[in-house]
Amino acid sequence: MIGIESSPYNIGITSEYISHLKKDNLETNFSLLGSIAEDVDFQQIDNDTVDLYYGKFNREDNYGYLAYVQNSKDTGGILISYYIQCFETNNSCEDNSKEDEFLQWLKSIKFKEKGLSENSA
Repeated sequence: MIGIESSPYNIGITSEYISHLKKDNLETNFSLLGSIAEDVDFQQIDNDTVDLYYGKFNREDNYGYLAYVQNSKDTGGILISYYIQCFETNNSCEDNSKEDEFLQWLKSIKFKEKGLSENSA
């Protein structure tokens, strides 16, 4: 978890790549994000290179986003949790989130094609 000294919140980001995930098992893939995913309404984001799904959550003193990034050309997907933990009840966590930056970061994710090396043309 990342914290800022004398800040009323901490920010946490976790990600996990699973090579065998398939596009046709979205509900199962979302469930791998944990029980919090049950309450999240995932939206698909248009992107040319990957299939992106994300949704907001808000639980007690935690606020954030869950995302699933699926390789659109092959198997494999990335599960991502981004959350803010508030320490002060009078501070709004939502005001501290940077949804646009998070979405831009998601849209920048690309999968390397199997069999291609860095030096391939």
